[in-house]
Amino acid sequence: MFAQTAKIVMGALCILVLALLLGSSASEGKETPLMLLGGIAVLASIVALGKKVWWLLLLFPVIAIPIPGLGFLPKYAIAMMIVLPSMMALGAMGKFKFTWHWLPLMDLLMVVLLALLVQAYIRNPADIAMFSGLDTEYIGGKEYVLFIFSFLSYITYSMIPTSMEEIRKLLRYAFVVIIFFTLLGLMLGQLEASDSGGAANGEDMQTERYGRFVGVGSFVTMWLLCRYNLSQIMLSVWRLPLFLCGVAGILLSGFREKLLGLAVVCCFISLIRRRFIELCLAAGAGCFVLFFMSTAGVLKEMPFGIQRSLAIVPFVEVTRDAKESAEESADWRKEMWVWAWDDREGYIINRMWGDGFRLKVSDVKNESEMIYRGKISFGDLELFARAGQWHSGPIECINRIGYVGLVLCSLLMLAMLVVSFRACRALLGLKEDYIVMFILVPLVSQIALWYMSAGTLQKFSTFIPTVAFAKLLYCTALKEGYLTPMWRRERYVPLMIRQEAAASLPA
Repeated sequence: MFAQTAKIVMGALCILVLALLLGSSASEGKETPLMLLGGIAVLASIVALGKKVWWLLLLFPVIAIPIPGLGFLPKYAIAMMIVLPSMMALGAMGKFKFTWHWLPLMDLLMVVLLALLVQAYIRNPADIAMFSGLDTEYIGGKEYVLFIFSFLSYITYSMIPTSMEEIRKLLRYAFVVIIFFTLLGLMLGQLEASDSGGAANGEDMQTERYGRFVGVGSFVTMWLLCRYNLSQIMLSVWRLPLFLCGVAGILLSGFREKLLGLAVVCCFISLIRRRFIELCLAAGAGCFVLFFMSTAGVLKEMPFGIQRSLAIVPFVEVTRDAKESAEESADWRKEMWVWAWDDREGYIINRMWGDGFRLKVSDVKNESEMIYRGKISFGDLELFARAGQWHSGPIECINRIGYVGLVLCSLLMLAMLVVSFRACRALLGLKEDYIVMFILVPLVSQIALWYMSAGTLQKFSTFIPTVAFAKLLYCTALKEGYLTPMWRRERYVPLMIRQEAAASLPA
């Protein structure tokens, strides 16, 4: 027991030191030391973790936050490329026994989605521009590769034999890793933003959006909401100001979807904890404060980003410039969406099964040349429409894999919400409940924004690894009695008795 703990601690220290060296090398542009240190860090992690090497599926994407320039592959794909061969090698040596965590409906939907993507590629083949360059007729195969990595991540999580005791231990380690490396990544981002300039004074903030603090604000608000109840936040002398500072950092960005995402997170966490009265009181207090500030004219004196974010609230009065900026963005999207539904425009050909992800290389070259000559800008509607970037998850889904794909993705996201909810409920009342909510609840916000804002199928592919971890947690909790099946009627047990029973469980 001591030897295993010592091995994990030493491995964690090695990873920490090597990650700092990696970040230093990356910031200085040293590619060779970066690759060397990366290889050493990976080997040290595999040796230190042993049979727990699958922990890197959850930890590596967070550790890699401060490390830029990892190529076109997302961090979860690199983690899967490390973990899956290691697990196969351990299995070949007889040190790792594979299993399968069954969720029949979700597994079936994943298989159907894979088949749908295969038929889309067969009908609309495309190469990867990174490998083939522009010497081919069609490019756009990157999205298919990303989905392959997502499916492999789902399969890898589903094969892991584990226990709730091990998952709870992983969550405790993950909490430290998430806090440290997320804050480190945010600090490095702030330093880069300072070097590149931006809105640095109050005069600029009155006319421009200020997005430097949106990451910090999102992190602070998410941590507080997961760690404490709304009443504990509202009645605390230090939590409430900290929460309001986080909200201000989000609002300064001017992104209205960030405000909607925060509202979705509050509702989902209240649903997990079944504290609906607190949610209603907090919403009522927030509306009252906004109404008072609006009628008193205070909001019009606030930075432009805050006014633009709050322009979506019906009864709030902001300046004319902020309102016009928000309406212009909405009108820009609406006009492009009208093009998508108009058969005469010809942007979407096969609405039932989709047109795949491919793009004509000739169109890409012509658009790049026109941008270079200044004939069109990056915000040109036709440029986005031809690239299939509709700033709408459902419309892009129809463009790529048709109405069939949209229905399938919607069913999958509904299943993701249910599994994430049940996984969070499995640990409710235990020491690690806020950690699992911090990992899984952002998925709920991303799903909501996929429909309401600039959702893409590439973004949808990133949901799969997160829900794969939720599936692992849910199936393990169900097997060990932390949860009862949804179809089994559960007798009501008072909250006090449930908390006492949870406290008696092994740590």
